[in-house]
Amino acid sequence: MVAGYLSSPAESRVVGCLPNRGQVLHLGSPSYAESRDQGVAEVKRLINETPGTFGIAGFSQGGAVADLVVKALVEGDMQHRVGDCRWAHVFASPYRAKGKSFHLDDPNRLKFEGVAGQPVWNTWPIDYFAYAHADDLFTNTDLDNTWGKEIHDILEHTGVGNPQAQAATTDSVMKLIALINGAVATPANLAKTINTAEAMMRYQNENAHGRYNDPSYPIFGGRTALGHSINHLNYWGARI
Repeated sequence: MVAGYLSSPAESRVVGCLPNRGQVLHLGSPSYAESRDQGVAEVKRLINETPGTFGIAGFSQGGAVADLVVKALVEGDMQHRVGDCRWAHVFASPYRAKGKSFHLDDPNRLKFEGVAGQPVWNTWPIDYFAYAHADDLFTNTDLDNTWGKEIHDILEHTGVGNPQAQAATTDSVMKLIALINGAVATPANLAKTINTAEAMMRYQNENAHGRYNDPSYPIFGGRTALGHSINHLNYWGARI
């Protein structure tokens, strides 16, 4: 999910990442990557169509869209609008850069980065917050010691919400791991497979990806990630 606000002299509105203002869609069965890219293109279109200031928020795949739009604003084809972007709050993004996370004790306590392996580092001058949980593999994966990126690269080219595609994906992932270990049977490869299995078990058991508004997962001052984001925007919204 990705959303944001667009403000112009005539209107102030919240928009979702949907073509034709949310009318019936005929998108077919896009892969994760295709769906993500459609989202990026749609957010860019909405920004370009609407003068005035705006903000962006996204979770999971929407977080990926938000990060890629931020990248386009700061150093890509949307630089002409970067001055109008007041904030970007990104939750559980696979493009999170190591050290870019909002936490109480130490913003660098999360040791790793987003699973895509293509971190968005440059976010200045946007007021940018990246929210991440330690056991959320989407946004905090040890890319050097697991097969996380290899698995991600397979998953992003499968259909979204298609059970047959998901089954095929699971089979493909297992085959990939077996092929890597079989082709180069080394202790390092075996260790990466074990690390991957353990990380996936923690991910499933903790359900960290779905707990960004869970009071047992506070980010700052007892607030959840979503609660902190809302409080920050409520405070600064009237002051911008």
